[in-house]
Amino acid sequence: MNNFLLKFFDEHQPRRIRVIENTLKSRRTVSTLFWAKQYGILNWTGADRSLERKQVENAVAELIKANLIQQNLDGQVLLTTLGVLRQEELAGEQYQPHFYDWYWLANTQRIEQRLLLGIQVVSELSYHNRYYAPIVNEYREQQIVKQWLLSWRGNIISDLIQELELFGDSLESADERLAKYFFYSLIGHGITGKNDMQLSEQLELPGYQLPIIKQDALLAIAAFANSYHGVLNCLLTDLLAKSLLSQSANQTLMLYQQGISIS
Repeated sequence: MNNFLLKFFDEHQPRRIRVIENTLKSRRTVSTLFWAKQYGILNWTGADRSLERKQVENAVAELIKANLIQQNLDGQVLLTTLGVLRQEELAGEQYQPHFYDWYWLANTQRIEQRLLLGIQVVSELSYHNRYYAPIVNEYREQQIVKQWLLSWRGNIISDLIQELELFGDSLESADERLAKYFFYSLIGHGITGKNDMQLSEQLELPGYQLPIIKQDALLAIAAFANSYHGVLNCLLTDLLAKSLLSQSANQTLMLYQQGISIS
């Protein structure tokens, strides 16, 4: 956590800890979005939705104790000279995201839930197995996946395999580790998916970087589903945002374009 958090601080620009925390957790208040833009970290929105306040506070305290950051009287943080050197040292070994510009497209937690269940169901179907424990227990998600399975016109098994192969090729062209992470994480007939320790070893990445590559993989599949209108699009389409703007902002824009006063 310490090395992960360190990357969001700067030696010249004092930064608010809560802005960084809220950005990573995807708390999109006007203030958070404004300052995340100023800090150049807007594309990290939602990168660690499970982040807890205590984790952040502990990491900040340890970074201060190690003289890597300093906190001024109003609580804003700057990198120390030692912190700059450490940040530069870490930069060479850190995974660099490729799809974070799509941060606005989807809630990746929901994408992950729907995708894993959909792939699991099709995998078990290909083995004619009806007796298994679904990875997602939420009834609504199970019903959506069931409807997707029944409504698809075509061979959903071969069509899904074909799309996943195409998607895998696009991931490999970006970073081979990204493709490995995605496919190692899948669950299906007789396959449980690798745990964090196994993934860290296989990808030769420290554990604190796994949430970064996970977010990258999920944004990648969301972007793929958004642009390729096939079986994955049919599964995930209701989870994909139509634009950068929120629904309320879109409505305001439409009223303005219609000539209606919004003052």
